[in-house]
Amino acid sequence: MPHQRPGVIPKPVQITLRDGSIVTLRAIDPRRADEPERILAFGQRLSAESLQMRFFSVPKISEHGVRIVLDVDHYDRLAIAAVEHDEIVAIGRYARDEQRPEVGHIAFIVQDDRQGCGIGTALLHHLVRLARRNGITEFEGDLYPENRKMLNVLLHAGYPTRRRFRNGLLCVCLDIADLEPDPAEALDAMVT
Repeated sequence: MPHQRPGVIPKPVQITLRDGSIVTLRAIDPRRADEPERILAFGQRLSAESLQMRFFSVPKISEHGVRIVLDVDHYDRLAIAAVEHDEIVAIGRYARDEQRPEVGHIAFIVQDDRQGCGIGTALLHHLVRLARRNGITEFEGDLYPENRKMLNVLLHAGYPTRRRFRNGLLCVCLDIADLEPDPAEALDAMVT
């Protein structure tokens, strides 16, 4: 069962992507008055294909969906936004499994015009560091087998992986317990 305790809000970090652009990775914070509006604006910039790959359908981004993203305690549920030029361009999150508290279910979505530049990999590594601090030792992510972009991020991030099919989706499990990612593989994932 989850610990049901609030975590520490992580400090923002800036990263430089391979194209030289700088993004800030910061926690989604429901206390920010403009956070719902920012998330909604981000969702409206996503293509139907990106929404399909992330949500397994093409939902209309709604206030209900925004509330789900804002449902964080920074311990059992944590979401990180990648912000560029004061706009959210990606969100990565984990939610602790209630039956297996050492497991976090991960999900990512990156704005179409920013896909392929390393934001997903950077979000993954940042979430790994934060999840470890909160006692999570394994990540699981469900995706369509044809979602090659996300599959490459997960398989080439430098963590030991296992794969299995579940309900028509590919479940990728990452062992994030002790290992630091292999720097060569992590670099490859950033530039793929």
